[in-house]
Amino acid sequence: LKARLADSDYGTIILANDIELTTGNIVIPNGRTVTIDLNGHTLSTTDNSTYIINNLGKLTIKDSNESGKGKISAYGGIYNGKTYNPNARTEFGDVNLNAKLTIESGVIEDISSDKRAVIYNYGMLYITGGKFYGKYSGITNYGMADIKNTYIECLGADNDVAAIVNDFDITFGENVYIAGEYRAVTGTAAYTGTPIFLYAELNGKKYSSLQDAIDDAIDGDVVTLIANGTEDEVLITQKADVDVTINGNNKTFTGHITIFGSGRHTGAETLTIKNVVFQAVDGKGECIASATKINGVNSYAHNVTVEGCTFKG
Repeated sequence: LKARLADSDYGTIILANDIELTTGNIVIPNGRTVTIDLNGHTLSTTDNSTYIINNLGKLTIKDSNESGKGKISAYGGIYNGKTYNPNARTEFGDVNLNAKLTIESGVIEDISSDKRAVIYNYGMLYITGGKFYGKYSGITNYGMADIKNTYIECLGADNDVAAIVNDFDITFGENVYIAGEYRAVTGTAAYTGTPIFLYAELNGKKYSSLQDAIDDAIDGDVVTLIANGTEDEVLITQKADVDVTINGNNKTFTGHITIFGSGRHTGAETLTIKNVVFQAVDGKGECIASATKINGVNSYAHNVTVEGCTFKG
């Protein structure tokens, strides 16, 4: 693979089988234009000292196989625009801020326990499809990025973990779903567009709305916050014989929860709200409250347990 990438006669390289690198990484030099077609296969590495691809040229990644199984799996995904130096991360060799990385499809995952990213961008980044899974950062951007039709996930207990870390400009187009936090490095970092942030999870399905997750919950279900979220008003209607738990996972919920007991003050069902960091919203009063009446029916919220939560005014 490295030999083909170094040969300018090959404009498109199509993987015919899985490839595992054992040492070093793939370097696309300045002036080289090439496409890597994963073709349903996996490109991986056992070398945990560096990003699997360092791009200083014009690189396109895609997966043309209908199976959608094409994947890059590595201890750090693609480093774009500068030469990665694992021993001195603030010192760089070759720099090309016009390096262009285009990702059309495929899956890229970072399996490193180190603080790396799936995509670390100093140049120009264009994402028109694909899925990205990170442990510390999905996409770290210090250049120009244009992203659409993609899914980006980076979840973890570490407060530094973020799906998007941004220090310059990102344009989000249509159908961008982000499971995790957005973090601006500086006050000048900005993004345009309306990505959909997913912050609640129920039985493996991720939701952009806590309300929707609660509405789908059945007896014994646990709705978990996987990222910080904001929702002006969430109405929890207690249903007969349906015990539900909200596990905040020590994430921050900014908004107001109203509990409606459906007029069933003797109901046996339970509602548990735990480990949520509540951030109050001005003008909304309490973070958690019982409804008085809805459609003429008294509330009688019942068997509600709140434990391990933090409330901030």
